Amino acid sequence: MRGLFIERGHTVLPVYDVPLHTGKGPQLLTPGRSLVAPDNLVFLRSKGPSGAPIIWAEVKAKDGFAWYRKTATWQTGIDARHFDHYVKVESVTRHPVWLLFVQRGNRTKDQPLDKHQPAGVFVGKLSALAETFSHRHQIRGTELIFWPIDALDLWAPLEAVERHLPSALAA
Repeated sequence: MRGLFIERGHTVLPVYDVPLHTGKGPQLLTPGRSLVAPDNLVFLRSKGPSGAPIIWAEVKAKDGFAWYRKTATWQTGIDARHFDHYVKVESVTRHPVWLLFVQRGNRTKDQPLDKHQPAGVFVGKLSALAETFSHRHQIRGTELIFWPIDALDLWAPLEAVERHLPSALAA
């Protein structure tokens, strides 16, 4: 993903780069507490859609969207605790947070046979996503927050990310 930002003329500061998966992510240290921070600070070539020259970018690599039977929609999500921290990071730093989902388009567990799995890089601005989440759900003791695909914008085709592998899916 970093390569895709750079290819589009932006500058990226990887906030946290770990060669081996440790289960820990970057931390933003603030008075009184530390917050889970997004993985990248991106300096945009020109002001972004929100008018900001600097954004946080959190990248999540996914095999595919989940099919939410209750609303018959494709959905994707993240850890609710991380989402809540990203909201605070945005408030404290005054830089917008973007969530980017690299969706590989692989078949998922509850996918109907007649539905085609979308693939590509989908993006949502945290401020908008905070108002449009579909639901929160507990899975194996972890609370997750989900959004329907129509809350996200297709930012790039999957092929654009694959040019930057293996680093693209690492963060």
